Amino acid sequence: MGRRHFLNMAVMMGTFAGCLWCLPVDVYTPDEKTVVLLHLDGNSRDSSGCENNGTEKGVTWSEGKFGQAGYFNGKAGIVFESTGSLCVGKNSWTVEAWIKPEKQQPTHATIISGGWSNERIYWLRISEGKYLVAGFGDGVKMVVVSSGDLSDILFDGQWHHVATVLDRSREGEVRLYLDGRRIDSGKSAFCGPIVYETQTMGLVIGAIAPWYIGREGYQGWIDEIRISNTVRPEYLSKEPPPEQIPAVRKEPFRYDIASSRIPLSLEPANTVIVLHSGVIEDWTRKAATLLQTWLRGASRENSGFEIVAEEKISERDSKVIIALGKTRWVEEEEVKDLWRDGFLIKRKGNVIILCGGQSRGTLFAAVRFLDRVAGVRFYLPTDLFTSLPENPKLTLGNLEILENPFVHWAVLSPAIFNVRGTGDWPTLVAGYRRIMMGSHQHNMFLVFPPERYAEKYPEIYPVISGKRYIPRNNNDQNWQPCFSSPQTLEAARETVSRHFRKHPQEDYLTFSINDSHSICECPACTAFYETFKGKDDDKTYREKAHSFLYWQFMNKLGEWMEKEFPGKYIIGLAYGITRFPPPFTLRPNIIPVTNFHIAELEADGILKPEEDGLTPLDKWLNIASNYGNHDWYHGNGFVLPRIYSTYWSQFLQYIQKRSQEKKIKRIFMYAETGPNWGLDGPKYYILARLWQDPAVDVKILLKQFCADMFGPAAQPMEEYFTRLENLWITLDNKKGPERKLFQWSRQLLTDEQDREEIKKCRKLLDYATSLTVTEEQKKRINLFSRTFRLTEYLVELNAATTVSRSRLEEIKKFVAENISGDPMTLYDNTAETMEKIIKALTGGKKIVD
Repeated sequence: MGRRHFLNMAVMMGTFAGCLWCLPVDVYTPDEKTVVLLHLDGNSRDSSGCENNGTEKGVTWSEGKFGQAGYFNGKAGIVFESTGSLCVGKNSWTVEAWIKPEKQQPTHATIISGGWSNERIYWLRISEGKYLVAGFGDGVKMVVVSSGDLSDILFDGQWHHVATVLDRSREGEVRLYLDGRRIDSGKSAFCGPIVYETQTMGLVIGAIAPWYIGREGYQGWIDEIRISNTVRPEYLSKEPPPEQIPAVRKEPFRYDIASSRIPLSLEPANTVIVLHSGVIEDWTRKAATLLQTWLRGASRENSGFEIVAEEKISERDSKVIIALGKTRWVEEEEVKDLWRDGFLIKRKGNVIILCGGQSRGTLFAAVRFLDRVAGVRFYLPTDLFTSLPENPKLTLGNLEILENPFVHWAVLSPAIFNVRGTGDWPTLVAGYRRIMMGSHQHNMFLVFPPERYAEKYPEIYPVISGKRYIPRNNNDQNWQPCFSSPQTLEAARETVSRHFRKHPQEDYLTFSINDSHSICECPACTAFYETFKGKDDDKTYREKAHSFLYWQFMNKLGEWMEKEFPGKYIIGLAYGITRFPPPFTLRPNIIPVTNFHIAELEADGILKPEEDGLTPLDKWLNIASNYGNHDWYHGNGFVLPRIYSTYWSQFLQYIQKRSQEKKIKRIFMYAETGPNWGLDGPKYYILARLWQDPAVDVKILLKQFCADMFGPAAQPMEEYFTRLENLWITLDNKKGPERKLFQWSRQLLTDEQDREEIKKCRKLLDYATSLTVTEEQKKRINLFSRTFRLTEYLVELNAATTVSRSRLEEIKKFVAENISGDPMTLYDNTAETMEKIIKALTGGKKIVD
């Protein structure tokens, strides 16, 4: 069909408005506003610079508008992972593509779709085989712009240019275009911000969502897709701006302050859990369900505590209202300084506010409310280790808690989720609070990938034994970059630019050394190492020199980022050959992550002043504006209780005091787990509470745990766990040697005094068992008793000079019947692992009948 014929038909139909602009005659070129650019020339690689590459499912390739195009057969699609650059948020948005659809289409043939959760979405599609339609949804309402019947145009066998625009300069106006002309839908449509707390959205070509690929989808060709976080000049509207909708002034909630001191009863039938208006994030829904479940449990009721929407409740209804999130009862001034995981709990008459900085903070507020008001505490995974109050009548008086976590990014390593039955427990106790999935560890291959840089910047890669060493893959840790070469810094800047362009929502990027002592031996590096030689006859001079180069590199990168990416951080790992603090101040956007072993706090003198009057920890705190530490908090690899909550308390309180003096801005903590629940009890719960507030008393937390879990047996169980902690400190810090991971015979080395202490622990367990009155109390103590029995057996084996064959069979039978198969005993409790441990402890010893 000719252009003149087409225009006449369009005007006649009354479908189009505005002027025709010149359609693209070639492929698009990217700029800083382009978030996706797909040429679709035989692949779905993104040319925007954001690296939003797709994964094709059933797409084939043939001649397109420019080069090749993707053919979609109704069951094909292209999926893009969720990233920050794909998130609409408060941006303007332009979506463009060339299409040549087949006439046979499903009812709704989606060309492009982004978003998905809770109706926060946008799409461009052909509906009912004749309408071109665009939709944008902000989670509250869905706005749709549609053409009239375009079947004669869309299915003429020619290529057509389609576009939709979300224009924030015009109050979020949505517009639709075909072949360069705006489609007049008859009335204006406006969409609010499409906001996700994750600040990420996904993208699909050919279907409404990834899970719809393979069903009835778009049929035809698609070419040259461009998505931009702006309104492109050709789509700017020259019409008068729409009338601005005046903001609704929120009247403050007025209540009688004195009434908040009067005891308030939480009756199941008269207490409602209220979800705030607007878009409700998953964590807030989780908070509501959690409150309902456990308030019912605490009250010994199967109903009540109904969940209702804010719009359907009034404080005048004589109900007790537990209000989640930023409801009308929250003043902005009250929560303006909350970190995203911080929260406010505040009673206002018959209304109880639980509001987080973000929805996860609201979940943490719900967990703390259950703790303070209902006596519900999640000490270990499973309901068995969740406490309930003795009195089912729940009341509260005046209540106000405003809390920001001391540790901003807190991570019990993901290994903890591998234990069957763990569920959401790490998150409930605020022990898993990361905003991104990237590691803070050994990632030099990922930030300096050879396929990208080996040819362009070869000097990144070290000279080892006279040859340039190019790593093979991410598992190859036997190298460190050459930090004396300017090319390394140049490549790092490119990596940072790409990363934050694709993931603008993320807080930080890591440049952490590999797990290796193999360093560059190029002439420049070697000459620099030699300048450190001869200082105090130090054999580590090469490592100290390398550490200097590394932190110097980090500072140069950080200084550049302050201008290019303000507000973003980079993490550096102070580990192995970079563990030496540099003699200069780190840039304020650098987070050094040390590897202090908190288990050896005393033995390593972490808080003990050295000859220069500074502790090893001070030497980092003095030069940094932010601080992190990676601790090996296993668990896995140990078969004796490894509890050192008191050390953690001392470590964090020291940092807290110094951070108040020096204004440390951000704190990062990571603890490797692989929990041995049956040996270590509540140590992970206690650590999570310390990360939240280092001032909490670990002895009080332990006392509370024992009272809640063991009732009349609380006192001997409290003494049992206290003795276990003292035993670890004695063995590992005072007597030595350091108890190493997986080194079984060294780990279980004891003397007669230590073994006497172990016997006392056994007596406490047996006595506690005799005091229990409920089946739950018996089951809890039984877990700790039978797991500790394994430790007793293994200590005995390690100390023996000869071993009875019958004793070995007894131990193996005990393991099979009491340890293996129960995820709450040891992280790795398989019969094969137990066999290896027994073999290591009995190797070289005489086995007697």
